[in-house]
Amino acid sequence: MEILLASAKAALCNLLASPEYLLFLGGLLAALLLLLHHRKNPPENVALTERLSERALGFFDIYGLVLLYLTLFVGAMFTGRFFYEEQIAVAKLGIALLIYTLVSFAIIATARRRKPTIESGFGMGIRNLKTLGLAPLFYLSIIPLLLLAGAALKWIGYEMPLQDNAQQFVESNPTERILFAIMAILAAPLFEELLFRGVIFPALIKHMGPKAAILLVSCLFALLHFHFFIFMLLFAAVAVVCALFWKAADPRLRLLTRTLLAIVLLFSGYITFASGSFHSFLSLMILSTGTCLAYWRTGSLWSSIGMHAVFNAVTIYSLSVAG
Repeated sequence: MEILLASAKAALCNLLASPEYLLFLGGLLAALLLLLHHRKNPPENVALTERLSERALGFFDIYGLVLLYLTLFVGAMFTGRFFYEEQIAVAKLGIALLIYTLVSFAIIATARRRKPTIESGFGMGIRNLKTLGLAPLFYLSIIPLLLLAGAALKWIGYEMPLQDNAQQFVESNPTERILFAIMAILAAPLFEELLFRGVIFPALIKHMGPKAAILLVSCLFALLHFHFFIFMLLFAAVAVVCALFWKAADPRLRLLTRTLLAIVLLFSGYITFASGSFHSFLSLMILSTGTCLAYWRTGSLWSSIGMHAVFNAVTIYSLSVAG
């Protein structure tokens, strides 16, 4: 009995001293602070939703931006033949950075045609930079969900291997790791938040309302990080159908769109589960939900960009320590 008590005490001490436990407590505290602020300063849901709806781009603008991104991305798939094997990692990062830059400029230029300033288009003015200070708090608030989701998957015996990008980072040299970090912490959050939260999210809110828009844009965001091109095109088509008919007058048409969305969501979960990437898919869903709520609540894309950057920075640091 004494041996069992000693073992249990040692296990408890190790748990209390672990970074995951400290992060979990910090996340609960952050969530509590946000909840108290929410109750003290309740949001005007209609006004916040209308603010983002007014920023929505037109269908053809969004279609053109997404088509530009997919065209550049597909074209980049054929560039590997121009590089030696030892140059592939650096070349991929350089090409991805070029694509991110081109599409980001295209997004800003398109938005400027409809809104006079980047502040009115995305809430990214100089005076909005203060919302970056909320990013660590927003990030900590999703930590409990991330840890509980990981613990639940481990409990059911689900294996959680490193994904391709994470594995490449672990196996890369110091120079490549610096480039990976720059991409993950600076370039990717800016580009992905502009595209998903800045462009797609307001358009979906305008047609579907915030709850359905958050669910749909989060699934699209998560699927972007996997190699399911055909499925992503199918999902994008479903997104267009839902945006068009989510509030249709005919109840049968509304039921059809919701059923179609549910099928695609379940299918996406099944594909990622069967391929061994469901844990990453679930983590990205949680991250995207958090960044959507941050943008909706603050009205500034800086808050979601900062939250995304902190998430990637912590992931990079964890991989560096583990690697």
